[in-house]
Amino acid sequence: MVGSIYDRSMEPDRFEVDRRQLLKATGVGASGLLLAGCSAQQGQSNGSNNGSGGSGSGGSGSAVMKLPTDNNYNDLNLNPYNGNPENGIGSGSLFYEPLITYHEGLQKRVGMFVKDWNLDGKTFTIKFRNGYTWADGTPLTSKDIRIQAELESFVFERDTFNSYKTPDKHTLELEVDSTNPKIVLSKLPGVANVKADIFEKYLKKFKNAKNDSARSKLRTKLLQDVKITEPYSSGPWKITKISSQRVVGKLRKDHPRAKNINIDQIQSQSFSDQASVAQAAISGNIDETGGQLPQTTIKQLTDGPWNWIKIPVPVGGMNAFSPESTFFGVKDDKNEYKVGHRKERQAIAHLLDLDKISKLGGKPVGEPTWQTAMSPKATSQYLTDEIRKNMIDYGRKANEKKATQLMKEAGYEKNNGTWAKGGQSVDLQYKYPSGWQESKIWNATTQMLNDFGIQTTKSGIETTTFFSRTVPNQDFDTGFVGIWLATPDGYPYYGFYNNLGSLTPARTDYNNQTPKIKAPPLNKPNASPKPFDFDEKTNKLGRTSDKAEAKRLIQEIAWASNWWMPFVQIFQKQNYVFVNTSDFDLTVPKDSKKLQVGDFLGYVTREGYLKAK
Repeated sequence: MVGSIYDRSMEPDRFEVDRRQLLKATGVGASGLLLAGCSAQQGQSNGSNNGSGGSGSGGSGSAVMKLPTDNNYNDLNLNPYNGNPENGIGSGSLFYEPLITYHEGLQKRVGMFVKDWNLDGKTFTIKFRNGYTWADGTPLTSKDIRIQAELESFVFERDTFNSYKTPDKHTLELEVDSTNPKIVLSKLPGVANVKADIFEKYLKKFKNAKNDSARSKLRTKLLQDVKITEPYSSGPWKITKISSQRVVGKLRKDHPRAKNINIDQIQSQSFSDQASVAQAAISGNIDETGGQLPQTTIKQLTDGPWNWIKIPVPVGGMNAFSPESTFFGVKDDKNEYKVGHRKERQAIAHLLDLDKISKLGGKPVGEPTWQTAMSPKATSQYLTDEIRKNMIDYGRKANEKKATQLMKEAGYEKNNGTWAKGGQSVDLQYKYPSGWQESKIWNATTQMLNDFGIQTTKSGIETTTFFSRTVPNQDFDTGFVGIWLATPDGYPYYGFYNNLGSLTPARTDYNNQTPKIKAPPLNKPNASPKPFDFDEKTNKLGRTSDKAEAKRLIQEIAWASNWWMPFVQIFQKQNYVFVNTSDFDLTVPKDSKKLQVGDFLGYVTREGYLKAK
């Protein structure tokens, strides 16, 4: 598989499992959102610090940190463009150097390999730090990032940048026509995982391709046929061993950040399901995990002998409607989606008691959100009082009277306590990722729908399967299908591209169609609805460098989201990252917001906040 470093001795019986070939959910960037996507395989602790559990022993220089991943190492492929991302390496930002990290707590970006950046007119200049190398000693330079950025423009069919120049080995200049300066940074690669001497030949092929058809064939080949098994890395840990269950990295003493780090070895362990990750955490066989865990597990972690510490990161939840849903739209004779059923979606938004739901979302208590596709903070920041006054206020409490009115206006009748149309009762599938701490939310939401007379069947799907099959295949009517963060998509609000998932094209798992809707003009709720193209508006938002125009576009998108109700925002709350502090010390700075980052583990290890005891 990977030559001499593939080590079968790393596969004791306790790690043997019948692995399933599952695709991971898309849309999570290189920052690594630390959600419950980490699946796990159960291990048994022998109570010692020899690698069965956390093994922090910084003084001896042999500290080991074990991390869970749901990536499948049976068929490892280090090609970052490989079409089966679950075959890549988990905990990627430890093995590959991030360019920039985003602080949710501080709501700003901080350079990692990137030293600084500047957008002057149409020239976007990025400066990189000195002294960084690939694990084989080859300098990590602006050429590597240029090739990566150019290659991504072909692979992902982006046209953000017109030209790419490297005036020296530490500088990259990108020319743009008109790009929102707050968004342009998110178009850079997330981590340095494209080594020039490996991938330059593929870039040349794209440049030499004669037409779109030839480029499409190259794209397919790179996504499906190119397999790279010889490990390479740019981060603090060099990949030294690979088995079907684990990837091991050893700390590189020559890495510029190594002076902050005393964790000698990282083990990225492959696990099969969410229940196993919980058990591995409880038994001490992993040293870090995200917070989307059952409450019983969280209690065992925080109250148990492993002294796990909670680090909150702001997140929010949403109930979305699938294109296949009774409450979304129908296909016409051309097999194209026609958006409809706005009143039904609005009825559900009025029906759900957000105060009750948010209090079930875990501690600290979540904050109910306005239905604007933005966080509460951004809603108050970008929307004037007049706009908010003219928006539809769905309220924090359930309004069954309004929900009833909307259902009747949509042509439904209530017979024997059940809503029906044309003699056929409504019967929704409500699906959700099982094993998450939000289990009380699933129960409460479906109960609210059933009590109102919308027959709803609740169905929990194993987490990895849910995000790899259920959501991408649109195999649900409605459900809790998203957790969103203040990710680095341009602004300190939840990205429009992702959160308008039920209405925008393939920037989402839910729908690759581009339906057109109608909505009243901004701030004119009683005017006749006019065509509104979410895709066009979000693209304009990404390209404008005019602050006033950007704010107007934000307001228009939020306005149309509020009017059309593509999904129901539930709450904003604090998610958790858990770290085993029996073997590791986490220094919490006076301003704890400094630790509220998407790439939590990559950041705290590099900055020296997390150290082995």
